[in-house]
Amino acid sequence: MMPGTGRRWRRRLATLMLRLTEARAPAGRFGRWRELEQSQWWSSEQLERLVETRLAALLRHAADTVEFYAEQFCAAGINVAAVRRVEDLGGLPILERRQVREHFAALTSRAVPEADRRLNATGGSTGEPLRLWQDAQRDDLNMADRYRTRRWAGWDFGEPSLTLWGAPTDFVGRRGLKTWMKGLVLGSERTLSAWDLGDDRLLEYARILERHRPVLVSGYVSALYLFARFLSRRGIIVRGVRGVISGAEVLFPHQREIIESVFRAPLLNRYATREAGGIAHECDHRAGMHVNIENILIEVVEAGRPCAVGTVGDLLVTTLNNRAMPLIRYRIGDRGMLLGRACPCGRGLPLMQVAEGRISDHLQAPSGRRVVGTLFPHLFKDYGAILLGQAVQERPDRVRVDLVLEAGANIEQLAGLQADLERVLAPDFSVKLRQVPDLVSTSTGKHRFVIPYEGSEGATP
Repeated sequence: MMPGTGRRWRRRLATLMLRLTEARAPAGRFGRWRELEQSQWWSSEQLERLVETRLAALLRHAADTVEFYAEQFCAAGINVAAVRRVEDLGGLPILERRQVREHFAALTSRAVPEADRRLNATGGSTGEPLRLWQDAQRDDLNMADRYRTRRWAGWDFGEPSLTLWGAPTDFVGRRGLKTWMKGLVLGSERTLSAWDLGDDRLLEYARILERHRPVLVSGYVSALYLFARFLSRRGIIVRGVRGVISGAEVLFPHQREIIESVFRAPLLNRYATREAGGIAHECDHRAGMHVNIENILIEVVEAGRPCAVGTVGDLLVTTLNNRAMPLIRYRIGDRGMLLGRACPCGRGLPLMQVAEGRISDHLQAPSGRRVVGTLFPHLFKDYGAILLGQAVQERPDRVRVDLVLEAGANIEQLAGLQADLERVLAPDFSVKLRQVPDLVSTSTGKHRFVIPYEGSEGATP
């Protein structure tokens, strides 16, 4: 067989299976993907009308079938029929994470049977679980968006991919004819754990990368960055990758540069959460992140008031297609802004940008001073021996900086970093550097640059 022949036949078979699946379930995820492939090219006016239609239907559903919203709307004297445009949402209360946890049953729609719901959970930045009901429609539309954005990165149905991830729910194995058929359509997707990224494991991953020859590599930012640096140190040449997708953590310019250089492919950043699914994604122009507007409505507010375009504020999301447990004006815990400009790619999907770090990722001093968490990776990048770093606020006035260093490096070589941190953080904080073999991560393996002092304003509620 000629080189590449096997992959060509697999793509043809994937196309056939895709068409058969669509014919059998036109409203399923592949049918939804076809819809998204078309709607991404609609004008902003067409997309706005679609959003308003879905928003009106969602609000009626919430008022009629969700006890929490029925009570909230009634108490605030809100007539949901009068909410016709996105701008009208400002009259509705903001939904906080604490309320979702405390009013789980009341936020569950009585119109969606339990058999049609799936329980999902997010650990957030603290690892404290937040449970959510999601339904098949939400899952299908979320996966449809994933197929769309993977194709932006150069992948197509039937082609192999490799993912460095860490959420336990993403490792659940399923077998059977349905899974086999789905594998033909989606291609061979190899998922590797991001929880253990020591040199021995990364060498094993490098061998898998060579055998698997994925066209798409995706994963946590920190996992991709560590893997890229390992491949570079070992002089391993990566071949055949067309695109890289990063997510779950803040992506810094120096990380993008190294990842793209090693994998020899453009990196597209993705913004997604367990609560909302895929929210926004870069295209190959990387002029901002395209909002998944067919599924997710984004607002930007400061002190509860709408922010002007181009102004950073708290992000609120409304999930337009999850009837099991609608999230309406949910404060997601991140900050960002809407860009208010068109992308050169020609897609009508609006552009946004996520600010660096979650709301909670800062240090709070007894004096009231706040230090944003992005300070630390900004300084770390100037020291080549640092693989990963994390600032832990041990006490209100003391910060310990844990560092994972390259083999052969030691903490005594980082006197310059100690001086830099003392210069920036004094007099509010004392600073101590500590070399560690690994860092504290969230329950899903994500890496946090800052762990605030428990009980401080910087800690996540």
